Amino acid sequence: MTEESKAIAIRPILNLPDTMNLAKVFVESGFFTDTKTVAQAVVKIMAGHEYGFGPFAALSGIHLIQGKPTLSPRGTLALIHQCGEMAGMKITEKPGICTVWMKRKNGFEYEVSFSIEDARRAGLVKPGGAWELYGANMARWRAIGFCADVVFPDVIGGLRRADELGAAIDITGN
Repeated sequence: MTEESKAIAIRPILNLPDTMNLAKVFVESGFFTDTKTVAQAVVKIMAGHEYGFGPFAALSGIHLIQGKPTLSPRGTLALIHQCGEMAGMKITEKPGICTVWMKRKNGFEYEVSFSIEDARRAGLVKPGGAWELYGANMARWRAIGFCADVVFPDVIGGLRRADELGAAIDITGN
């Protein structure tokens, strides 16, 4: 391990007035429909900053569900790839079910499956909804999230996934 790789990354402190001005632009843009106020945008930008996300990535990957910042499954996977601790990942899809295996560099590994039947039991499948239209993709993101919870809880840093708190996840994992 080189000295450079041992160095702790220090992120610059966010300047609150500048962050608030940026947040105002993001809210007024209408691009982030789950962010209704400047205060919500500031919280998402600050939370994202702690995890190494820029402002746009923070507003795309962090969602406020039941008043708490949460990560989208896609944001969770981005953090895992960014941390450099993943030794392997495998996604196996069969009709109606997705299995995800992840392994850390320290050797810890875990595998989990999620099926459309699991989604039905959880009340996630709605007529004309994403689970009905894109079930395989939805099962993939759910399985990725559940596997990440076990293998990389330190990387996720205690943030819950939006889907855990009942948020609707779209086919892209947001």
